[in-house]
Amino acid sequence: MNKNHLRGSLCCVLAARIWGVAFVAQAAGMDHVGPFTFLGLRCWLAAAVLAPIRSRCGLFLLCPVTTAQCEA
Repeated sequence: MNKNHLRGSLCCVLAARIWGVAFVAQAAGMDHVGPFTFLGLRCWLAAAVLAPIRSRCGLFLLCPVTTAQCEA
């Protein structure tokens, strides 16, 4: 098994774990707040997590021209 295959498998396991934990957190959170409040909080949390990445890597993360600055 090469290193890229192992890394890809670990990323899949991590994504599945995050997905499962998020489902449990959503089910528990919906007991305390309404759906629109919960959705708003999720969007603000996602924006807070992604803002440092955007400020460092630029707007288009998939574009090879703008991601060159992220490797430095």
